[in-house]
Amino acid sequence: MTQLLDAWAEAAPAGVAPERELHAFVAFHIRYHMGKRDEIFISNMELRGLADTHRGEIFALRRQYETMLADIIARGQAAGRFRPGDALVMAFAILAMLTGIFTWYSDDGKLSLSELSDLYIAMVDGGLAPD
Repeated sequence: MTQLLDAWAEAAPAGVAPERELHAFVAFHIRYHMGKRDEIFISNMELRGLADTHRGEIFALRRQYETMLADIIARGQAAGRFRPGDALVMAFAILAMLTGIFTWYSDDGKLSLSELSDLYIAMVDGGLAPD
């Protein structure tokens, strides 16, 4: 989980509009998770096997990542670019959608990862568009 946080810290664009940062986050998340499919699957499935202390550490790191996305959403809301609502709940929904990709995606499927990323960015944009 620390690697994920560090990788996003390196990839995150600075000083851009919330929409661009959100697009970068979505593309990053898909690329990162698909590049480490086996590791992500195993780490998600084996969380229950960790001692409470270690599981708590992982959950705290996960919450940091979720909060990074929620902060992007909150900045977009403050600028009137995203619909109002609970930014953390919106972040949970987006992450669930993005993380689910690794359970069904196939390299020999209809869409490349780049095309899939573009599609998911469009879906996230539509979901966050102000009324």
